[in-house]
Amino acid sequence: MSMTVPYLRAKMIYRGGTCRSAAADMGTGRAADQPSLIFYDIDGTLIDQETHRIPSSALEAMARAHENCCLNIINSGRTYCNLDRRLEGVPIDGWVLGCGTRVILNGETLLNFQWNPEESREIREQVLSVGLPVVYEGDEALWMEKSDPREHPLMAGMRKYALDLGIGRIIDADHPDFSFTKIFTFDPKGVRVKTLMELLRGRFQAIERKDTGSGWEIIPEGYSKGTGIDIVRNRLGVPLQNCYVIGDSENDLSMLNHVPNSIAMGNAEPEVKEACSYITSAVNENGIAQALRHFGLI
Repeated sequence: MSMTVPYLRAKMIYRGGTCRSAAADMGTGRAADQPSLIFYDIDGTLIDQETHRIPSSALEAMARAHENCCLNIINSGRTYCNLDRRLEGVPIDGWVLGCGTRVILNGETLLNFQWNPEESREIREQVLSVGLPVVYEGDEALWMEKSDPREHPLMAGMRKYALDLGIGRIIDADHPDFSFTKIFTFDPKGVRVKTLMELLRGRFQAIERKDTGSGWEIIPEGYSKGTGIDIVRNRLGVPLQNCYVIGDSENDLSMLNHVPNSIAMGNAEPEVKEACSYITSAVNENGIAQALRHFGLI
């Protein structure tokens, strides 16, 4: 299954040269002759979890930031197949997807990690041995086993979501196309996740997602939203002080802890707020616009 996402191509391409914005004149430490890079999480940061919409104030703020020589970059745990169509028309210059496993800038893929089919089948056997129903998130599809009576009710919801959207696929034991990047599961006590991580030691790391109730994001070792930031900024020659990160949940901590200009949404988890240099208001309370104004980016 091939997939083309037309809005992955940037609206503005930075090739070098001189930039200047209000942030450079506010004593923020921002390098005046280079662009600012703003990294946004999606769920709970750009998209309100209750209304399931991007506030108009956020869209307007991102457009203004774009005009002020800022590059808008999505930094999400979602994989390529699961990009949100609500982002169509938003001025986006780059994408860090799958917790840093795929990086796209100005329409060019800079990094794309995925376990090959042989590795994927081997990892699946380890998962099955633990008896933990999961979703295998890949570039082409969200892969799942046939319905399992042991699965968490929220897993059934993910199954329906993926199948309704046309990106869900049921695994055939010998399916030649079965290949994935990361794993998502629900395990309230974390016991089976701990057992699985012992089996996959050195290959994966697990992030507890308290914002989902009992979710766990299991991603390849050595990859994170933070490593994705470095790939983008190194390609453009942009220093860390020109990077701004906005997030709300535990899987955002790797990018929030990576830069000096870290921003927690007002609806963020307490642990996330504690890690950030600035706390803005909630998504539906003009949080994005408030944050960008605070740092002089608009």
